[in-house]
Amino acid sequence: VETARMVVANMTDPDNANVVLTTRSVGSTPVTAVVTQPERAQLMTVAGATHAVPLRETLGNYLAVRATTRGARGHVVDSLGDLLFAEIPSHGTPFVGSSLRDTGLRAKTGVSVIGIWERGRFTLPEPDTVITDGMVMLLVGTEANLETLQAFIGEGTEREDLVVVLGHGTVGSAAAALLRRRQVPHVIVDRDAEPDPQEPYVIQGDASDQTVLVKAGVERAGGLIVTTNDDGTNVFLTLAGRRLNPHIRIAARANREENVAELYAAGADFVVSLSSVGASILTNII
Repeated sequence: VETARMVVANMTDPDNANVVLTTRSVGSTPVTAVVTQPERAQLMTVAGATHAVPLRETLGNYLAVRATTRGARGHVVDSLGDLLFAEIPSHGTPFVGSSLRDTGLRAKTGVSVIGIWERGRFTLPEPDTVITDGMVMLLVGTEANLETLQAFIGEGTEREDLVVVLGHGTVGSAAAALLRRRQVPHVIVDRDAEPDPQEPYVIQGDASDQTVLVKAGVERAGGLIVTTNDDGTNVFLTLAGRRLNPHIRIAARANREENVAELYAAGADFVVSLSSVGASILTNII
């Protein structure tokens, strides 16, 4: 440990706290600790952790970003100086059926299409790439460019604003919190839901019941976030959501890497793997 580049504590939160304290008693080697509950990150820092990673909260935030489509029917996912990177679903836009060249997007709005998402597969666009109804386009431009794009394609509707969150555990709560901070209308569905003063729209019920999904507004929603701890359940809920609303944008959680393909096959637009996100974060820190 004394000569290590870093110690990564990836067990239970109490065990991780012990690892941090023990490592500190040995020397000054950097320690990164993964925590299950966001509020425990501060405890790890007090114990002496160099980095505390609230992995499930990060996962929930990522799911929320991928499921929303506000502002030019898109959502800013990153930035670089004055440049903003945003994603817009092609459904409902005048671009469907046209090649990228024929849309004249860059000339009319100043934004450039730099990538295409289609059911989890990312490709680089060509001028002759035909925009289909199920694509999500990755754009880059300034804030003014995106405002021009929004004026060009029209304002979003209620259908595109509403996001339904299935599951209110740590991941679902984090996703809902980000939606709340960004003032995105949302509804939470959870079988064991309890009253939450911060979340007035919580439905207690089994999300595998179609009547519950209809009550939550899945048929008219623009986004669906699937966050349960069971991948089989997530596959089923993704199938159900896609059947009720063929054009809804679905972001689903995968607990095991080997189930990512099944979730895409079920109809998810974006699948976020807990292990992949954790590996990426830890690698970046190291």
